[in-house]
Amino acid sequence: MPLPTVWLAVAAATSIAGLHLATGLGRAWVWWGWIVLVNLLALAAHLTATALQAEEKYWSQFTVSTVGSLTRSFLPLLAVFLLGTAMETLGAGFALHTMLWFLAGALALAPAWNRGETRKPPGGLGSAILSFLGVGTIGWVAQNAPRWFAAFNLPPQVNGYFMLAANLSVIVPASIAIVGTSYAAPWIFAAARAGETSANLRRRTDRNVWVALLLGQAALLALTAAAPGLIGWVIAPGYAPAVGWLLAAGGGFLATISASFYCDLLSALGREKDCVRLLAYSTAARVAVLCLVTFSGEAAWFRLSLTMLAWPTVALEWWLVQRWLRTPLS
Repeated sequence: MPLPTVWLAVAAATSIAGLHLATGLGRAWVWWGWIVLVNLLALAAHLTATALQAEEKYWSQFTVSTVGSLTRSFLPLLAVFLLGTAMETLGAGFALHTMLWFLAGALALAPAWNRGETRKPPGGLGSAILSFLGVGTIGWVAQNAPRWFAAFNLPPQVNGYFMLAANLSVIVPASIAIVGTSYAAPWIFAAARAGETSANLRRRTDRNVWVALLLGQAALLALTAAAPGLIGWVIAPGYAPAVGWLLAAGGGFLATISASFYCDLLSALGREKDCVRLLAYSTAARVAVLCLVTFSGEAAWFRLSLTMLAWPTVALEWWLVQRWLRTPLS
């Protein structure tokens, strides 16, 4: 925990300074400690979930995740309902959520802590940390690139419609990615430890990837078909044009989920650095496509490119993984 604590404190201070200069908010620095605390607790809660998966305590992980989801959804709203609408009230509710989330994970892991084991992870820990830092940074760029390019391609009002469509449609690929990787990751790491061949692991991963993408694409089509019926009770009538962007905005997010399956495969085989390379090449290819579309100046091409982006993405990732797995790990 000490290393991410230092970097998080510095990053939070830098972000608040930027917001203060850009907006002139007088109370910005008051929130520095809150940002550090909430993010550290969330990080610790995520680590407990990973540890519970390693312990093969999947129902415990489900319980901890449920506690996190429910407290995040309702505690800030409850705080506002009881104490009034204010940033401080919302902040207190969200801080309480992260505390309860972490506490649930710590209690679920208590039996493992009491064993008193002191095993060290295999390989170089520093190299692994740098690899996963690269994965996180590149993944952040990959997820946000469609929003950034939308700001360049679309007029402000249309960009607002795109952002609403993105917030609605992201639920589909995000849910499929969480369910899919939570199902596949424990199996693939256990099979790798048991000596399963890389060819068999790759074939199983390929099947999981294609199932996830087909389900995601079908769900986005269904959401787009049902969206006109949501106008008036989920989508305000003034935002009705956002419906036309659901498929494109969702397609941009759908293009990011296949890499998580392939990264689990590569990590299970001890190829964390190849995971960083995979994400870098895949993200660079998508950004290059969006750059070309941006320079064309055609909003229709931008919409079509985002809608179809997942399929050339998975084809590139499939080819790269096939190629790298034929090369022995040094």
